[in-house]
Parts: sequence; structure tokens; C-alpha cells
Amino acid sequence: MLSAGGGVAQFIVLALSPAIARLYSPEAFGVFAIYAALASLLAVVATGQYEKVLMLPRYHRQGACLLLFVILLCPVVALILGLPLVIFRSSLAALIGEPRLALYLWALPLSVMLIGWYQVLRFWAIRRVAFADVAFNAVTRATTGAVLACLMGIWPPFPGAPEGGLIFSQILGEGLGNVLLAWRIQRRDPTLLAWPGWRRLLATARRWRALALSYAAGQGIAQCYGRLPVLAIGWLFGPSVAGLYAWAERFMGLPSLVEVAIGDVYRQRATVEYHRNGRFDWLMRRTFLATTVLAVAPYAVGIALAPTLFALLFGPVWREAGQITQILLVGGFFAFIITPIDKAILILQRTRYILGWHLARLVLKVGAVGATALLALSLATFLWLIVLARIGLYI
Repeated sequence: MLSAGGGVAQFIVLALSPAIARLYSPEAFGVFAIYAALASLLAVVATGQYEKVLMLPRYHRQGACLLLFVILLCPVVALILGLPLVIFRSSLAALIGEPRLALYLWALPLSVMLIGWYQVLRFWAIRRVAFADVAFNAVTRATTGAVLACLMGIWPPFPGAPEGGLIFSQILGEGLGNVLLAWRIQRRDPTLLAWPGWRRLLATARRWRALALSYAAGQGIAQCYGRLPVLAIGWLFGPSVAGLYAWAERFMGLPSLVEVAIGDVYRQRATVEYHRNGRFDWLMRRTFLATTVLAVAPYAVGIALAPTLFALLFGPVWREAGQITQILLVGGFFAFIITPIDKAILILQRTRYILGWHLARLVLKVGAVGATALLALSLATFLWLIVLARIGLYI
């Protein structure tokens, strides 16, 4: 069910992408990507990564306390983190090298809060085996965001700054997705979500705090790893090249919708198996085989034809984004087949391994950025450095 929802969401984004590509320039996508990177980084802190431990309590009532705690935590942390960025938005935009970003940083706390809420609501729905709700929500968010991006590309909310359409279509899509998912959860679990009282709420949060914070360290490093390239490319090669990379990464993210859906189902089933039998190795082997068979053909076609397809579908200006995609797909193949089963580490609570692995990835990518800056390497060389580092760590 999750895979089906992810597939439909992919199709919607893909179907509207030719129109979106002709409404927005690579530079506009560069500004949008930098904004989205900042929001994602701050969202890691906003939730405290309590959503990652939401699957672990044996009783649903304890899980519900964690859900309510994160819902209350997100707006507070988002405001605390976002307020300095709003106040000093012009200085931050100048430091990043894109002054137009200052127009939108005032909306950053709202984006951070919505991203955090969606993560914890989604994990709760998965815990309750409400896969249909998660799939429906993925389709709704994809449709809303893509349609609004088209409309705001035709009628820009900020004339002379078209990237505003991308930013606000994302905010509105996240907002609608949160409202609908929260409504479905409240209808299904009204008793579990009854207010437990501050004492019980905080006691449950303290019970899982150490594990959640250990995940937060690992996830924070992972987000830095994931968002560093677009920030580095914007700084090293300019916002237009960052936009080309962002457009390529947009399509790299399409397989990840299926990858995440498979991983979510695997996490739920593996957790049940672990509680029952103390092991789930048979499920790991079966999932690995399934993801490998599923990935071979589409990734091979993508690597061979990406530049031609990008120029044909999105216009000649986006051909270079197809060349970037060719390189990224090599690393993406290994990520697709391995990422779903690496959830085993979370179930086994091997937090030191998670933190060390994420830290190694980040160090290698920072090294690639430093080498590119010091040696004036080309964009293609920089991309191959980070892809090879990614493959090495997965193997």
C-alpha cells in the first residue's frame, strides 16, 4: 500500500514536471533548494527525533504520549531556532551568496514546524498499520505541491522573484498534508490520543530522551550530509548550477518514495518479529533481494538516457541536469537496495554505529567540498567524489 501511494505520487510529480521546468529557471530552483535545505536541517532539531523511537514502546498509549509531546515541541523549537534567522535574514542570505533568499526566510519557522509534524504523524500512522492513510497523504501532498507550483509559476506571488512560487507551494502542500493526516488519526484513535496529563507526558518523553537524542545526532549529521551538496554547489558554482543540481536531485528523490515505503513496511514487520522471536534475518534477506530485482532495470535506463530525456522533456536548458543525474544514479542504485534494510540498526538500538557511519559520510563529503574549493575541480569531479564515497560506505 505504501509503495502504491509512493508510485502514484511519483507519477503526479513526473507528469507536471515538464510544465514546472518551463515556468521556473535553474536559478529559481537554486534559491528554493537552499531554503528547503535549511528547513530540513532545522526540522531535525525541532522534533528531537522522538518520531524515530515512536515505533519502539510496547504499548500504544506510551507511543501516543510521544506523539503528543512532539506535536507540542515542534512549534516551540521552530520559533526558537527560526527567530534569529528571521532577524538576521539579510546577513545570512549574503553569507550563503544568494541575497534573494532573504525574502523568504521569515517563513522558515513555519516550514520547520510543518515538516516536524508530518514526520511524527506519519510514524504514528505506520505504527498503527494505517498504510492506506500514509499512501493517500503522499498522493495528496504531491498533487497539491505540484499543482500550486504550476499556478504560482503562471501568477507569481512575488513579481521578479519566481522562486516564491516553489517555496509557498511546498508550504501549502505540507500544511494540507498535515491537516488531513491528523484528521484521519484523530478519527481512528480518539481514545489513545486523549490528553494524558503533563506529568505522564513528560515522564514518557524522559524515558525515551537518551535514545531519541542519540538518533538526533545521527540524523543531524545525515541531514548535513544530504543537504551539503546543494549549499556547496551554490557557493562554489553559483545559484543556477545549484538549481540544475536541485532539479536532478528532485528526480533522484522519486525512487526514494518507493525506497522509504519499503523501508517503513520492513521496519514495522521487523520490529514485530524482533519482539516475538528476537531475530528477523530472513526478512532482511528477502527485502534485499526484492529491492535489487526492482532497481536494476530502471536505474540502467536512467543512467543511459538521462541527458537526452531531460532535454526532450524539460527543454535544452535542463540537459546539464540530466548529466548530473547520470552520475548521481550510480550512487542512487546502491542506496535504493541497501537503505530499506539498514533500519535494522534502529530496531537493535545500535546508536553508536549509526552515529559513526553518518559522521564518516559527512567527513568524506566535507573533504570533497574542500578539495573542490582548494583545487578548483570541476562540477563533474566533485559529484564523482561524493558518489564514490557513498558507494564505499554502503559496501
